[in-house]
Amino acid sequence: MESVDEFQRRARTWIEENVPRAGDDGGVMSETRVRRAQALQQAIYDAGFGAITWPKQYGGQELSVGHMHAFAEELRGFQNPYHTLSVSLGVIGPTILERGTEQQKAAHLPPLLRGDTLWVQFLSEPSGGSDMAGILTTATPDGDVWVLNGAKVWTTFGHYATNALCLARTDWDVPKHRGLSMFIIDIPAPGLTVLPLKQVSGAAEFCQEFLDNVTLPADHLLGEPNEGWSIAQELLQHERRALGGGSDYFTAGGTASGTAGESVGAQAAELARRSGRAGDLTARQQVAEMHVLDTIGAQLAERVATGMRAGRMPGTAGSLLKLFTATTHLRRSEVTLELAGPSTVAWSPGDDQARAYAMGWLGRQGTAIMGGSNEIQRNIISERVLGLPREAAPDRDVPFREVRHNRART
Repeated sequence: MESVDEFQRRARTWIEENVPRAGDDGGVMSETRVRRAQALQQAIYDAGFGAITWPKQYGGQELSVGHMHAFAEELRGFQNPYHTLSVSLGVIGPTILERGTEQQKAAHLPPLLRGDTLWVQFLSEPSGGSDMAGILTTATPDGDVWVLNGAKVWTTFGHYATNALCLARTDWDVPKHRGLSMFIIDIPAPGLTVLPLKQVSGAAEFCQEFLDNVTLPADHLLGEPNEGWSIAQELLQHERRALGGGSDYFTAGGTASGTAGESVGAQAAELARRSGRAGDLTARQQVAEMHVLDTIGAQLAERVATGMRAGRMPGTAGSLLKLFTATTHLRRSEVTLELAGPSTVAWSPGDDQARAYAMGWLGRQGTAIMGGSNEIQRNIISERVLGLPREAAPDRDVPFREVRHNRART
């Protein structure tokens, strides 16, 4: 196997010759930005730097996690597709790898890893809140096919996607966690309507979906019938580890608290200089705080990831990373707002950087909700990592048909 140092040198040369320098697009997630990320991933994959830790039979390199992080490190300061493609590469792909049939893996993983397809999750529902097990979308067998009906919401990039994993109820006569199944959906599909949701920032990154008699072949079932809850839990563990920097399959670069490109601390220092506050005591303390969070985030990600690989920590320990990332992101948004000052309230036309600060503030809560809210993460940590008593759940062993919810069922 090529050493990490040799690999990193080779990656550095290729990146400098083939990847554009990072620019600022104002933080707006547009179709152009999504397609640009896909095209860049295609180039990275074709050059032999994509899917670094993945099995060779699906297009991977079968190298170490160290190789993967080395490549991401070299992308600092260059355009990076991984934040845009994180759900495909860090969440859906690993789930299909671990739970799909050989036919499903062979059909879906190579184009996913190359960036030819863009995958999303149809999990949350308008009536569900944080109770993902309370799914009301139904999947009914009809001969050799499944027929899906219901609604999903808060799907990031749903209007740009080519495929989705969809959680649906297949049995109403067992407790809610036991009657769910996971399906692969092609987008577009007859009966599937995808509607963007406009946010307070003016962006429309999230979507709502309506499924009206969407018909799926039997081979679009992922896993066995009524195994959907366990698959969804594994999917969310992958998401939390990917967001927190502890995934074996994916890293976006940066730290558990940061983003690709410069570290959070470096970004804060540059912002303090740009706003003329480099000598201000409060600003310097805030910059130092961001540097500390960078260091803690990197060490936490390594400790948790290593603990899970060695079997010393359960898979649910990924919630530690997710919670740290979300709380740090909220603090980072506050510091950015304070350091940037008036430019986050009013800015000159064409000042995309100032606009990005303001839009980041308006969308700051997203990280504390996606992949399970901070409150859910604290429950998981307390119950499944620390072994504290479970929270009371009176509907845990009740057939879902008998559980009160906001839609009548017979």
